Amino acid sequence: MTLLTMIGTITAAGGLAVVAFSIAAKLLAWQRTVLAWPVHGPAAYLAGPQQTIAAETAVTALAITPVSIHLRLTVLAALYLTYTVAALALRGRDCGCFGTALHTRFTYRHAGACAATAMLTAAAATHPAAQADTTTASAFAAGLTLIGAATAAALRWPAARTQRRATDPANIPLIDHIIIYGTTNCPHCRGLWNQKPFLTALSGRPVTFHIISQDTTPDTGRQAPPLPPGTPVPAAIGYNATNHPVYGPATGTTPIRDLLTATASQPTTTHIPH
Repeated sequence: MTLLTMIGTITAAGGLAVVAFSIAAKLLAWQRTVLAWPVHGPAAYLAGPQQTIAAETAVTALAITPVSIHLRLTVLAALYLTYTVAALALRGRDCGCFGTALHTRFTYRHAGACAATAMLTAAAATHPAAQADTTTASAFAAGLTLIGAATAAALRWPAARTQRRATDPANIPLIDHIIIYGTTNCPHCRGLWNQKPFLTALSGRPVTFHIISQDTTPDTGRQAPPLPPGTPVPAAIGYNATNHPVYGPATGTTPIRDLLTATASQPTTTHIPH
């Protein structure tokens, strides 16, 4: 086995674990994955989160199946080539590749890493050794898949616990005002923006709408506090009278509406948490 083939084999093993990690991370935070997904409109019918997970799952299942190793590596290389094209086409946008387990953006570095993985995996697929010992390869692939999925679950657990604390209903009386964050290229955000009068009337607190790409909030002309990195939009955060976040972020149309409705039935307190 040549050095290039050995490096390609190791790269392919890591690439498979990353794919399994990606599948598990997206599924464990499905609602946020859908919100953070960078592909919208007609293109989502081909490259939406459901379609992407289906393709990744098929590649992972093939990697575990005791078929030709050459075939498995070739298909994995093709997947990473697709990742490369997607990273170049979506450069600059937030990446929904890993759900909310990791906050990443599509960059040239992202595309380069995927391209290198595709080329090295393809190099390993061309070696004669890629035709042998399919049973051992299947067991190895299954182990890598479990490692990737377990890593995603381990990263998701503390994030989910933090989110539960941040959206504890007991904090709603502490809210003095609410800011709803969005972007101009987010379909869910546009839907909320079109309902501004209704949502404002629904809430028991003052509500402002902030477009993240702008320095100030159109409703007030003042600068809004930044949204925590990696938070998908639309998102709403409840602030107390000193502009300290006391609730959220609540992400997605339904959680935001639930927050606004909840504030209508609970009066504000003057307590400021430490």
